[in-house]
Amino acid sequence: MFTFGSRACASLIGDTKAIGQVYIYEAIGAILGGLAFTYLFIPHLSSVQTALLLMALNLASAASLLALAQPRPVS
Repeated sequence: MFTFGSRACASLIGDTKAIGQVYIYEAIGAILGGLAFTYLFIPHLSSVQTALLLMALNLASAASLLALAQPRPVS
């Protein structure tokens, strides 16, 4: 999803330098995700609940990227 998000961000902004912003967002997300997993998920949720929550977040992320994607003409 990272490469798809990079392409979507570059096409929305119209600048190829926007991919650098995607790297920054990915790093921030990795830090926040690690903190949430360590301090919220492990102590308070079971392994099945954690897996289901992460699956739901991943599906929401994929759905938002698909909603932003512009259809390509078939050639």
